[in-house]
Amino acid sequence: MTHKSKYELQSLMGTFLNHYLPDIENRSAQTIKTYKASLNAYVSYLENEKAISFLKLGFEQFEVKYAEEWIAYLKKKGKTATTINLRIAALKSFCKYCIKQDNKYAQYMASMCSVAKVRVPKTNEVKHLTKEQIKLLLSLPDPKTRIGFRDLCFMVIAYQTGARKDELLNIKLGDISEDKGSYIIKLHGKGNKTRRVPMLADGISYIKSYLAKFHSRSDNDTYLFYTNHNGVKTKMVPSTVDAILNKYQKLAKQVDAKFPNSLHCHIFRHSIATHMVQDGLPLVFIKDFLGHSDITTTQIYLRADPEAIKVGLERAHEKVEQAKMPKKKELSKEELMKVSGLK
Repeated sequence: MTHKSKYELQSLMGTFLNHYLPDIENRSAQTIKTYKASLNAYVSYLENEKAISFLKLGFEQFEVKYAEEWIAYLKKKGKTATTINLRIAALKSFCKYCIKQDNKYAQYMASMCSVAKVRVPKTNEVKHLTKEQIKLLLSLPDPKTRIGFRDLCFMVIAYQTGARKDELLNIKLGDISEDKGSYIIKLHGKGNKTRRVPMLADGISYIKSYLAKFHSRSDNDTYLFYTNHNGVKTKMVPSTVDAILNKYQKLAKQVDAKFPNSLHCHIFRHSIATHMVQDGLPLVFIKDFLGHSDITTTQIYLRADPEAIKVGLERAHEKVEQAKMPKKKELSKEELMKVSGLK
């Protein structure tokens, strides 16, 4: 930077969130929202716990000592290791951005890069619904009502595509293609990556009916799932999805006492992946289906179902048994003499 400003840091923060992350880093709207929330949380902490007003916030408040004190504060407040690591990642990213703009900020902010991640407790548990619980959930909406049919279709598509919440809400009609009765949905994932997911046979009737009922006059730029505001179809917001799922979680819990105490969009993703493992699909296929960049991320679904490991080992053993060389038959004296050239 060639000039100094009274609110130099605040100005950099605005450029970081509003320009650098979306335009240069191509970060998703959800990621930017998380970074914004993290920086807001840090600013609030400095104001409330350190009596440092946002108006007087300087680069010296982005040193490692403040970050470590904040981590201790977040732990005391009962925040999970995953949440704390997300908060710290946002601070680090902002500090790296500032240093990239002008190296003079390094004297304050470079130490932030040394902040270690909080250790996340290892767990073998991946929260997912059983196939029976999925059937129960899909039996709850009333398809005879407009809202009930919408909710049913949302859950069917969430399960069959394994899409993240943000990916589901970003689906536009132009992302859906039909070929000989089959439907393929293009999902826009993290880092602007896209993947094409085919709807299964039992899901095609739902999406076909949904399109006819909700989008008979919509253009390709209309969002698949929307909220009607004064006759205008606007993109459905995450809180609406949460409200829908919370409604059916309570109903499912009344029928099945073992049903999870909370229901979120990601549980459909975990469920379809776990069911794929149970059905013996290769991890490489599941990796591409979910849009994972590394197969090690996908391997967590093996831990979700120990029985799948047993089945996999049994199948591998069967293949080894089949691959064993058959027993050689004994040669007769006559044949042996021919082989030996004596006859």
